[in-house]
Amino acid sequence: MKSGLARRPLGTTATAGEARARTLLDGVPEQVLARLVAGDPLELRGRVTARLRERALLCDAERVILRALALVAQQARAADTASDVEDWLAERVDEGIEQSLDEDQGLWNETAPARSSPWRVFAAPLGLDAAALREGCARFNGLALEQREAFFLLVMDGASGDEACRARGISLSELARRARAGLDVLRSAVAPEPTPCR
Repeated sequence: MKSGLARRPLGTTATAGEARARTLLDGVPEQVLARLVAGDPLELRGRVTARLRERALLCDAERVILRALALVAQQARAADTASDVEDWLAERVDEGIEQSLDEDQGLWNETAPARSSPWRVFAAPLGLDAAALREGCARFNGLALEQREAFFLLVMDGASGDEACRARGISLSELARRARAGLDVLRSAVAPEPTPCR
C-alpha cells in the first residue's frame, strides 16, 4: 500500500522535483535509505555543505551527511504530511547538524574519534593534534554566528575586509574583532601551552 504522501489542493500541481522526492521517500526506512545512497538523488550532500557554510560551522561534513541520510530515511513517513518537501529536507539537514554538534561538544576530551578521518587527515599536514583540532572546532562552533561568519569571511574565504564591512554595515575593526574571536578559540585549542620558565 502506498504511503499517501501529502497531496496538493485540487487545481495545483506538484513540481517534477517535488514529485520525484516524494516517490523517493515512499516506503519503509530500509527502502528509502537504499534509494538515497544510490547517487544522492535528493542532493543531501550539497544541501549539507551549503547549510554548514551558511551557518559558518566547522564540522565533519561526511558525518553530518550520514546523519541526514539516516534521519530522512527514518522519518520519511513524516514527509507525508509536509506541505513542502524542500522545507522538510532542510529540517532534517539541520537536525543532522545539531546532532553532530551535540556529539562534538560531548567528545572534547575523547581522543579516539579524532584519530579517524577527517580530523587526522586534516591535522597531520598542519602538524596539529587531531583531538585538539576537533576540540577547537567544537569550541569554534559554540561562538556567536557573527563571530563565525567574520572568521569565515576573512580567514577561510580571504574576502576583502572593506567589501565584507560594507555588506554588513560594520567597521573594519569590528569585523576584525569578530574574526579574532574565532581565531583565538582555534589557536588556544591547537597550540600547546607554553611551559613556564623556572
